[in-house]
Amino acid sequence: MDITRDSNIAILIYAFEVEETIVDIVKTCLKATNKILLIDDGSHDETLNRIRDLPITVIHNDFQNGKDTCMIRG
Repeated sequence: MDITRDSNIAILIYAFEVEETIVDIVKTCLKATNKILLIDDGSHDETLNRIRDLPITVIHNDFQNGKDTCMIRG
């Protein structure tokens, strides 16, 4: 996929226990913009550890709030 980087866009990512795919998702998004906010909705797997070194902003919920609440918060 050919993606053009655009500094005028921001991407909001909802994440809940997606340790297997989150790094690829974030790296693909970073090709489009460096303005990425990921909201982890209380994951108990390795989601947060996998993205720790990526240049994105992360909000972590201590418990699951649901996608709607996370998107409003973001």
